Amino acid sequence: MKRIIRICVVIISIAYSCKEGKPLNDAKENNTIVTETNIESQKDKLQVFFDAIIKNDAQITLYYQDGEVLKTIAGNAVKGKPSKTQRVSFVFPQKIIPNGFYLRFDAANTINLEKIVLNMNDDRIIIKDSAFFEYFKYNKTTLKVSENLLTLTQPDTLKTSESLVSRITNRYSKYM
Repeated sequence: MKRIIRICVVIISIAYSCKEGKPLNDAKENNTIVTETNIESQKDKLQVFFDAIIKNDAQITLYYQDGEVLKTIAGNAVKGKPSKTQRVSFVFPQKIIPNGFYLRFDAANTINLEKIVLNMNDDRIIIKDSAFFEYFKYNKTTLKVSENLLTLTQPDTLKTSESLVSRITNRYSKYM
């Protein structure tokens, strides 16, 4: 009799815990809830994001060339967190493959870039380490690579090189 009661209690406990479980579609990353709706709305849109340790508050803006026209994607105000990696994301308008883009860092700051990722429909280009020097041009920033991080120490603009523009066009034109 005790055995039957224990089995019933276990079954009821399992059934109750399954009922209150979190839905499998909800995921939390960097304080952003990713849902199927968010994923579906990003389909056929080129996304650029980078992971970085940003020491002080900064305004980061992405400019891109669409034909001969320079356009802007609204800047991200980023709160400085000197000991935590943050993800900064930008999404291009639907079916746009830029002829180049610029990342503008407006504040005097120390930014340790771990990687820059371009993504469309789960097809990714990951840029890190010495590939930064191959794929980006820079103005006045003192750039250093150490411990797999690119360190920016002054306000500056990272501009895509011709080789990255060609790679983006070749890689993502199949989605247009």
